[in-house]
Amino acid sequence: MSENGNNMNNLRYVFILIGVLALLASYFLVFTKYNTKINDISDEIKTLKTERDRLKELDANKDNVKSQTVTLESDIDKELSKYDGGLSYKAEIMDTYNMTQDLSVDVSSLTLNAKEVPYTFGQLASVNPNGGSSDVGKYTSESMSYDISATGTYDQLKQIIKYIMDTKGKRKTLRTISISGGGQEQLNMSLSLTEYAIAGEDREIQKVEIPDYEQSTNNLFFNQVIVRVAE
Repeated sequence: MSENGNNMNNLRYVFILIGVLALLASYFLVFTKYNTKINDISDEIKTLKTERDRLKELDANKDNVKSQTVTLESDIDKELSKYDGGLSYKAEIMDTYNMTQDLSVDVSSLTLNAKEVPYTFGQLASVNPNGGSSDVGKYTSESMSYDISATGTYDQLKQIIKYIMDTKGKRKTLRTISISGGGQEQLNMSLSLTEYAIAGEDREIQKVEIPDYEQSTNNLFFNQVIVRVAE
């Protein structure tokens, strides 16, 4: 075989090799591309399966969650019922007045201080395992401190303390108390108290009832008209 024939055969082998390499390169490029897609899809499938299993678990537990939600809402309403929906000077004055009427005790002084915000709801991070947002930010807290000076028997003073602490629908706390003798079995008592309230979410302050009273009189000293007698 001539030298030219050998060269042609060699070139043919070279072209065949180049073709095979090109085919392999094309195959591996396509394979790599689709293999990457397959891996991505596999990861997505794993994620979706995990989410599916979580949703199945939630669905299986939905009745229990509903029951717990009803219980928690009832507990929240029960706790909120212990607090008034707001504070006012008028309410504190009438609470004290009603106490004097109910217990027949004498309150010589009532000192009211300005309202404060003792606590801000929503400061604590939510413990909801599903990442749900807390709804406590719709509430705001209020507090008002005040002092009462009263006179009565020992039993009456005990009744005053119980009366204040057991006020329905209101959260009153006793900070300090001092008692001193007043003579003839009467005792003088000074109380420092704080009332707390939770406002917001359409909560309203308890209605303050003010009894009817005479607003004026014609004569401060007599019930009849004074007639001047002629000399």
